[in-house]
Amino acid sequence: MQAEWGYARYENQTIGEIKIHFSNGSAYGYPLVMGVNLRDWKRGNAPEAVTTVTSSDIVYSWTGTAPSGQSGGMDLIKVTLPFAYQDLSIVSIDIVDATYQTMGDYDPGVRILAATVEIRSVP
Repeated sequence: MQAEWGYARYENQTIGEIKIHFSNGSAYGYPLVMGVNLRDWKRGNAPEAVTTVTSSDIVYSWTGTAPSGQSGGMDLIKVTLPFAYQDLSIVSIDIVDATYQTMGDYDPGVRILAATVEIRSVP
């Protein structure tokens, strides 16, 4: 998951959320915050873009180079559910891009490439 246009002016702004819905009707929202758990594709020297994240929920999962020579990458966001939700069945997961509602613009935007769910038994 990455920001579409993760400009530095959006740093520390909440631009969306991952909303997980459960069979009992409850939902858990995980906020997407630029520079905390979401960033631009660019890496290295790109002062116009948010290129770092501070959350331990982020796993750097892929590195590549654009035709322009700019290096970049993709992140995996690992959402660990609070204990109160861990015995519930997941019904759906929404990726909410609230960029327009919160910024009044379609930038930075949220880009998702894939989603997986890991089910673990908790002792």
